[in-house]
Amino acid sequence: MGPGKWRWAVLGPIILIIAGIIVATTGPRDELGWAEKAFREALAPLQSGVTRIADGIVGVTTRIVRLTRLAKENEALRKEVEELRTERAALLEAQRENEELRRLVDLERRAPDQVQIAEVIYRTPGNWFSTIIINKGSAHNVEKGMAVVTPEGVVGHVRLVTRHTAEVMLITDTKSALGGRVYRTNQVVLVEGQGDAGRGKALVKPLASEADLVVGDYIITSGLSEIYPKGLPVGIVEAVYEGRYGLTTYGQLQPFVEFDRLEWVAVLTKPHARFGEEVYGGHP
Repeated sequence: MGPGKWRWAVLGPIILIIAGIIVATTGPRDELGWAEKAFREALAPLQSGVTRIADGIVGVTTRIVRLTRLAKENEALRKEVEELRTERAALLEAQRENEELRRLVDLERRAPDQVQIAEVIYRTPGNWFSTIIINKGSAHNVEKGMAVVTPEGVVGHVRLVTRHTAEVMLITDTKSALGGRVYRTNQVVLVEGQGDAGRGKALVKPLASEADLVVGDYIITSGLSEIYPKGLPVGIVEAVYEGRYGLTTYGQLQPFVEFDRLEWVAVLTKPHARFGEEVYGGHP
């Protein structure tokens, strides 16, 4: 008998046995055969390991998908929050500007034909508390020397004029000197700007040798100049100092106008003598 015949002589019975096992286990039955039991017992550890690996892969894949989705959702939410913040800031700015304009229009209404509303269109970066440029000029009856105010009080006066613009010197400019009065005592004082070094503040210098100046004093325009009508609010004294040798007294003034936030102003084109008293009340 050749090698091929011996091979079939050995493999034939084995194939028959396996086929018999398959046939025996495919039909409906209540118990497993010994071979199937042994086969399942042998495969159990392998199946358990494969199942754990498969479950782990599925779990990792699920977490990756979930984290990717959460990352996209978080990014979308972050963008939405930023957009809402931007919209809120824009709305608040518009509300503030509208309120400012409303108060200027109200000032114009109380003094018809005496006020020209103008927008601040330029500020010199190096002289923030010195000058501003507004968008009204000689074509709008704005002239050199006219007073400029806001609903809060005095801003300054027109120094240069073109047809459609004007340069305004602020009362905080170092070259500015404004005649004022202490409302409490009616004493005459000089208000001098401190420029950028003073960060929008000014000095109050009483003209009398024995001045009665205290913290909280309310300073108004004196009406003794050709620029500012009497009774315009200027600011409040926030500190009082003694000069050299204690012979003089001077104060530091916090203007009512916030010069670092100026956007709209009113030029007094034809104010009457009692403009400050009638429009601002002439008192704190």
